[in-house]
Amino acid sequence: MKLQESRGRHRFAAGIALLLAIACREHVDRRPETLRAMLAQMRAAIARFHHDTGRYPHALDELVPKYLPRVPVDPITNSAKTWRFDTEETVAPSADFTTAAAKSDTAITDVHSGAGKPYSDF
Repeated sequence: MKLQESRGRHRFAAGIALLLAIACREHVDRRPETLRAMLAQMRAAIARFHHDTGRYPHALDELVPKYLPRVPVDPITNSAKTWRFDTEETVAPSADFTTAAAKSDTAITDVHSGAGKPYSDF
């Protein structure tokens, strides 16, 4: 009888271990693939904005609501304010072309996660 109880406990423990393994496998970190999808969406919005206006946006807010419903939250940092940008700066020359004028425009040409490596490389 003790042998059957011992086997029953082992089977029960093995069943619990199997369920835990399945549950753990189901809890795969989906944040990297979510980040990639958000970056693709934002990059497409930047490209459409550039196509439509002939310039790049100065801020992500310029993409809302026509190109994006809202500025997305970075799934790694859990913030919409941590995005990092590749930018392009346009400096207007002075009238005589000897010095740069004080006014310049910085435009967003690409976007990355602010979470650091490896996510900022996506």
